[in-house]
Amino acid sequence: MRTITSDRLVLRPWRDEDAGFLLDLESRWEVVRFLGPHPATMSTREDALASIARRRALDHPVHGIWAITTADGHPVGNLLLKPIPLSAGNPAGESPDDPADVEIGWHLHPDAWGHGYATEAADAVLRDAFDRGLTRVLAVTHPDNHASQAVCRRLGMTARGRTAKYYDTVFELFEAVRPDAAVVVRRYAPADREAALLLAPRLRIGVAPWRDGEAVGRAVAGWIESSLDKAAADGQDVFVAVAGDAVVGLVTVTERRHFAGEIDAYVGELVVRADHEHRGVGTLLMAEAEEWARQRGLRHLTLDTGAANHGARAFYARRGYQEEDVRLTKRIEC
Repeated sequence: MRTITSDRLVLRPWRDEDAGFLLDLESRWEVVRFLGPHPATMSTREDALASIARRRALDHPVHGIWAITTADGHPVGNLLLKPIPLSAGNPAGESPDDPADVEIGWHLHPDAWGHGYATEAADAVLRDAFDRGLTRVLAVTHPDNHASQAVCRRLGMTARGRTAKYYDTVFELFEAVRPDAAVVVRRYAPADREAALLLAPRLRIGVAPWRDGEAVGRAVAGWIESSLDKAAADGQDVFVAVAGDAVVGLVTVTERRHFAGEIDAYVGELVVRADHEHRGVGTLLMAEAEEWARQRGLRHLTLDTGAANHGARAFYARRGYQEEDVRLTKRIEC
């Protein structure tokens, strides 16, 4: 089972040496009272070791049951991502032995309550799961478990009301959908202009710190405006990523002659709204730009990005882009 990290936390496989902590955690009624349809406290170290063995037995490329620890290794709780058992009498065609739905759940030691650890750990696991291809995750919470429901809302999960579909009992259901699963990429339309311009400030990421910030801000806004103004011109295009009614990303592409004479496709701007980063939106937009180049018989797609924009450089490298030119700068004292 893989290890997942966030800013403050490490989610790792459970170990036998965690038995003492697990016993302390799950012997507390205030911790387990909302876990499943028939909650019960843990009473012996042997129970803890057996439970750890079951957690480790879930060996899957996406699903898992993790011990949550702080960055310095102090255990604080448990988080799971696994298929959710269906109730008896579930809708036809769904087998309780092979459920299609996946749930996320968590419980933390009372000493760790109030620090935002549950939200941070769940967010890290959701991001990882979505990156690995999962498109939908559920959370089922006891109707009285208002703390977990608040975590679901902080995670951006959608409340779906009460359901008896799972665990043969009634729960409050929450749903998280991978953003790019609901994202559509299409050509830019004039009605998108205002939302597209709001993305411009994100193009300042990675610009060298010795450049004037205000001037950079004006310049990137001008780039977007110019690209939008020319969107209908021959030899260039603008595509937007739309989630619902919201524009969450944009890519501009045009033809550009290389100094060796060949006409390349060139991405002038690729930008994704902050709350849709790491959700595959950039990948969808670049795929559209690459298809645009392919349809025109252009053999190369090129782009520029800031040397300090390490996230963007890693993203492009994963998509097979190679560094071709390097621009160097030296400050001259006058």
